[in-house]
Amino acid sequence: MTPGSSHKSASGRLADPVLWQRLLVGFSLLALALQIVLVARGWTFYQYDFRAYYSGPYLYSIGEDPYSVEAHLTWASSEGLHDHPLAFVYSPLLLRLFSPLALLPYPVAFGVWLALQVIALTYICVATVRALGVPAHWAVPCIAFGLNGTCAAVLRSGQVTLIMLALLLASVALLKRNRTQAALLASGMAATLKIWILPLLLIAMVPFSTRRVLLLIIAICAVVGLTLSGTLFAPDLQSRYQDIIGGMVQFDRTPGSPYNQSILNILSYFAEAGAFSASSLGAVYVTFSLVAVLLTATVCVPLALANISPSRLYPLMFSIACLLLLMIVPRAVHYQWTIALPAASFVLFNIRSGIPKLVLLCMFMIPPLYINRYVFGISTDDRLESLVLLPWGFWSYLNVLLLWIAALGIARRERVAAP
Repeated sequence: MTPGSSHKSASGRLADPVLWQRLLVGFSLLALALQIVLVARGWTFYQYDFRAYYSGPYLYSIGEDPYSVEAHLTWASSEGLHDHPLAFVYSPLLLRLFSPLALLPYPVAFGVWLALQVIALTYICVATVRALGVPAHWAVPCIAFGLNGTCAAVLRSGQVTLIMLALLLASVALLKRNRTQAALLASGMAATLKIWILPLLLIAMVPFSTRRVLLLIIAICAVVGLTLSGTLFAPDLQSRYQDIIGGMVQFDRTPGSPYNQSILNILSYFAEAGAFSASSLGAVYVTFSLVAVLLTATVCVPLALANISPSRLYPLMFSIACLLLLMIVPRAVHYQWTIALPAASFVLFNIRSGIPKLVLLCMFMIPPLYINRYVFGISTDDRLESLVLLPWGFWSYLNVLLLWIAALGIARRERVAAP
């Protein structure tokens, strides 16, 4: 081989897009791996949400109040853990579901939970590629870095979100194989962990049939029944849980920090600025949500009735549903946006127009939350001082809103192209 041909061969390899795609995937996986190592090494500080999953059942087993912040902090201090004031805030049923972990020493339980999260994250990456049909060089970077680095936030907090998302993607994969019952079982398990994702079960109703509707009704009733089951074996705890949830989504509120990126928090800024009265905040929120749902329905119902391959239909419907849900859910703190990552990667990949695709991709990868914290020294607990800062402060919400619009455009395109 001559020196010239060797130089051309090296140049050809550098110009090979497959090489750069693999490097991008490798870099993204390395970033996720480093985050996992960071969490594992800082086990006394990180996974603060998991501590609540652990302390709640533990406190309950020794006769103490699992919802008490004081009892939680006392327990954390006894274990030499960072004093993060977040106690158990979930249904009494989950006290029993998490009780096996509380039988283990905390360091062992921490390792088991982190391993479950890594398994769930691995499946999410694989399922985004296989179930949603997104190439790995799109899917993995979007999951690793998108929406203010929400995936990293979940790993640090130890939230159950990754397990929920893995179950939801498993449901999509099962729907593509026409296994409706198994799909509803998977998504129903996810909704039992966090009932706010219950509307995502509606995807299983497509294509419409009496059997699917009946199965959906059974699944929804089962999830609601399980969530309220504490009324039977722990009525006092069930009442405490419902009070806690009510306090999280109350309409009588003042603006909070952008750590809660929900539309309800955004609207509260406008109410405080005088755009409408604070007493009508709930009505404005409900009106906005209904308009968003109706707009989505006008596009998705004809799509569901069209003759579209399940391999295209379910990933698209899942993506639209995830984005819509995060647009209207009354509380959406940083880790919850992880639910939108596979959907966002699907939409970004399927946008055909070059400039909108590039603009949305760049926006998706910009992390204002971390820029504010590490460049400007602005805490995530600080509320915004001006409406002008809303787009920057509520960047994740703005991204999801624009991606939802793009997803509806993709749905219309699919409907027109359907035979």
